[in-house]
Amino acid sequence: MNNQAYSFIIFIINGILIGILFDIFRILRKSFKTSDFITCIEDVIFWILTGIISLYFIFCFNNRRNKIIYFFRNCIRNNYIYGNN
Repeated sequence: MNNQAYSFIIFIINGILIGILFDIFRILRKSFKTSDFITCIEDVIFWILTGIISLYFIFCFNNRRNKIIYFFRNCIRNNYIYGNN
């Protein structure tokens, strides 16, 4: 398998994991009534975990090359997809 196809599949898995994490946070938010302050803290925790997962995938599965553009692309894409809900 060529390098671009491998990277594409790995980042699809990355997106699936982030989507699962988002659903877990959404289920917890619907199950327990929390104040706006706690919701804000949950959002910050979600974005920190999303960043850690994205950076882990970038460094481990992209031959440890720091292509920061992948990280920013994932952040922008996830913010657009999940921020509009």
